[in-house]
Amino acid sequence: MKSYKALLTFIIITIAGIVYAGEDDLPLTKESAAKQVQNESGGKILSVDDKLEDGVQIFRIKVLHDDGKIKIYQINAATGKEIN
Repeated sequence: MKSYKALLTFIIITIAGIVYAGEDDLPLTKESAAKQVQNESGGKILSVDDKLEDGVQIFRIKVLHDDGKIKIYQINAATGKEIN
């Protein structure tokens, strides 16, 4: 009986760890990409578009900054990194 409980506990912890770790590995959505750029830039999101470029999904996020300038950020949906 003890080994059954230990095995069940191990399985539950393993599954919980996989589910938790997998949340960060998900590709970005339009909403999460916009939130990321807004947090990093401090500007106002004007629009979010997506496109496929060489098989890679890219989000183009237009941001209005406090100084009145507009900048377009390009974010790789799979990595969350900005493309210059």
